Amino acid sequence: MKKILLLSLFALSLIGTTNIYAQKCETGKDPFTGEVTKIYKYKDNSLIFESKSGNITLTIVNGLDGERNVIIPKGSEVQIKLANGDILKFKTINDAPPKSQVVGYAVITYYTYTFSVDQATLHKLADNMIVLYRFPTDNGSFFDWKVKGGRIAKYTKSIQKGAKCMLDQ
Repeated sequence: MKKILLLSLFALSLIGTTNIYAQKCETGKDPFTGEVTKIYKYKDNSLIFESKSGNITLTIVNGLDGERNVIIPKGSEVQIKLANGDILKFKTINDAPPKSQVVGYAVITYYTYTFSVDQATLHKLADNMIVLYRFPTDNGSFFDWKVKGGRIAKYTKSIQKGAKCMLDQ
């Protein structure tokens, strides 16, 4: 029951304020360095792909029910299972501090996971649908987030679009 509540609240938080935010693939130049950058953002920045100097990062936000006060350390593993059976494993490149907020009548703690993504992994993400996520939690275990449809499926589809954005030259 807690997982259903968590998924529902997280999915609702992803939509933010309906379609005010768009999914965009943008290319530009860093105003300080002149480096070409490419960025893909989903709605309220709960998903961001960024390419700069040939390095690509993916940032995913995940919410857990209740207030949590534990930082998920750099080097924690996030796993993504694809429809073809492949399991992609990512190591976070930053600590993920908790950010708690009241959503309706519940408290949700959000964690932001960022990791590097190589070209081969981008191709896998672009060519295959995600069916399951596995996120680390504050108590050393993990939380599985199954993609069933609705807003979560749209979020997952945006990962595929973001990967394609990063691959486009």
